[in-house]
Amino acid sequence: MTDKVTTTTPLHYLAKALKVLLPCGILAAGIYTTNALMEGKPKRHRPAGAPPARLVDVYHVEYSNEAPTIVAQGDVMAKRSVNLRSQLRGTITELPHHLIPGGFVRQGETLVTLDKRDYYLAVKEAEAVLDRQQALYDVEVGRRRAAEMEYQLSGQDLTEEDLALVLRHPQLAQIEADIARSQASLEKAIINYDRTQITAPFDGQIINIDTAEGSQVRDNTVLMDIVATDTFWLKASMPAQQLQWLTIPSANRHIYTNQADCLGSQVIIRNPNEWGEKQYREGCVTSLLPELDKRIKTASVLIKIDDPLAQKPENEGKPVVLLNAFLQAEFKALPMDDAIKLPRRYLQKDQFVWIMDDQNKLEARDVTIVHRGQKTVLISDGLTPGDRIVTTPLIGAIQGIALKLRSPSEQLETAETPPEPSHDLSSSTEEQRS
Repeated sequence: MTDKVTTTTPLHYLAKALKVLLPCGILAAGIYTTNALMEGKPKRHRPAGAPPARLVDVYHVEYSNEAPTIVAQGDVMAKRSVNLRSQLRGTITELPHHLIPGGFVRQGETLVTLDKRDYYLAVKEAEAVLDRQQALYDVEVGRRRAAEMEYQLSGQDLTEEDLALVLRHPQLAQIEADIARSQASLEKAIINYDRTQITAPFDGQIINIDTAEGSQVRDNTVLMDIVATDTFWLKASMPAQQLQWLTIPSANRHIYTNQADCLGSQVIIRNPNEWGEKQYREGCVTSLLPELDKRIKTASVLIKIDDPLAQKPENEGKPVVLLNAFLQAEFKALPMDDAIKLPRRYLQKDQFVWIMDDQNKLEARDVTIVHRGQKTVLISDGLTPGDRIVTTPLIGAIQGIALKLRSPSEQLETAETPPEPSHDLSSSTEEQRS
């Protein structure tokens, strides 16, 4: 077998070197050419001068009668509730089956009936005792008349004390006292007999029932709890300085002129989480509680809510107000003359606003704030009509920088206060919650 021998020559090594070096050379030439072109490009220098004007939107200041947005929260409580108890001992013989927790009752409706027999007999016994005492009284009156005739025929002249004894005054007075005692006993027996029927003291709803038919009860035994359904109260808490904006009825006059008219501030009551944004109930301020909260020093006002369970036809479809619910109250506050109402976001550091002056420069203007709401503020001083408040956020802005309106026609941005609801309160609209 003959082996084939490959001969290595210098030309072979040169070919391999060119395969490696040629691509590297082409890449290096490209990089060199690119750098040369970039270095030869003329540089553009920005001329020194003032920074460009910032585009902004503005709101023209106008004074008007403005009312602050007063919003408070609180719990619903019963205006009237009763822990119905028995005043007698006995067995429950009747307990209507329609009486269940959550059921409604009418004023005067019989709720519980006790066994009447013992109390009926007590009435009859008291009547018999009274009749007996009345008969004894008639007999004693006859004896007195006989003694008086005998005294006149005797011709004697007795003293007043002796004459009273002869005419049987002490015996007659004792019988009269016995008659009065018997009458009282009879009246008490009749009252106890009437108490065997326990009735509802007002229109209400049963919260719970603690007894059943056939149960033995004693005096002061708890039977059921009832709450009046005609009116609930909302106890709302707020900072004491906000009371100046509310109308609170005076204690020395009637709170209500009639069932539908309230002398206090009118209130819109909301529960957005459960009722939704569009549903609400109406109420009015009835009184101011005479003490501040011990911990957070807030004042509390009572708000009257008529027909809280929406049982009347005019409240059909409205949300139901339940006891212990945590609700939001929006008050129709007293308006202030010559004030400006602005969204709180236009206020810088809670003390000044940005103004676009006559030279279109940025100016910081201190303002006097008479009320701070959650989203709006009420300004009484510091601005003049026609001032242009900058409504565009300016990050890192300083006084004196140049400004320019966003549109040539100077279309002004409004104050963007929240839209007013469509409901009516004494022929006027109420501000939506801030």
